[in-house]
Amino acid sequence: MALAAAHLLRVSVIFASRALSGMAAGYLRTEAFFPGGLSGGLALFDGRSRVLAKWIPELIRAEPPASSAQLDTLACALGLELPDDYRALLRQADGVLANLVVIYPAQDVPERNSTFAVAASAPGYFLIGCVNDFPLLLRAGRASPVFENDWGDLTPGCMYQVGTSLAEWIRRGCPGRGSS
Repeated sequence: MALAAAHLLRVSVIFASRALSGMAAGYLRTEAFFPGGLSGGLALFDGRSRVLAKWIPELIRAEPPASSAQLDTLACALGLELPDDYRALLRQADGVLANLVVIYPAQDVPERNSTFAVAASAPGYFLIGCVNDFPLLLRAGRASPVFENDWGDLTPGCMYQVGTSLAEWIRRGCPGRGSS
C-alpha cells in the first residue's frame, strides 16, 4: 500500500505541475486516457515509475490503452517479440498523435508493415510510426534502439539510430535525425 501511495503522490505532483504551468489542456488530455482517473493510472507506469506517453512533446491526442490481448495479437501478427518499452507505451496509449510524432495504434501496425514490406526490406524490424514524417522502427526483442529511416529504402543499412531505447528517445523529446 505504501508503494502505491508513493506512485500516486508522484503522479499527482506531475499533473499538478503541468496544470500550474499553464498546460491545463495537457492535464485534461492526460486524464482522458487514464481510465478511472489518477488511481486507475497506476498500472500505466513503466518499470522506472515514469509515464511514457505524456512526455511526448506537443501531444495532441493519446488513445486509450491497448489490452494485453491486443499486444499479444500484434506480436503474433508480426511474428516478432515486442520490446518492453513499446509494450509499456501501448499499455498507456494505443496510438499517439503529436505535432511531429505519430505512434500507430496496435491494430494498424501489421497493415503498415505489410504495405511498406518491412519484413522483406528489414527482417527483424518493424514500423511503429513516424517522426518528422520519416518512418520510425524498432528491432524485435525485449529491448531495442529506435531507428529513423527513409520511406524510399527501409533497409537496415539506411537506418539512423535516434535513441538507445523508446523510453530514452521519448525522455529526450523524440528527436529525429536532424534534431540535436
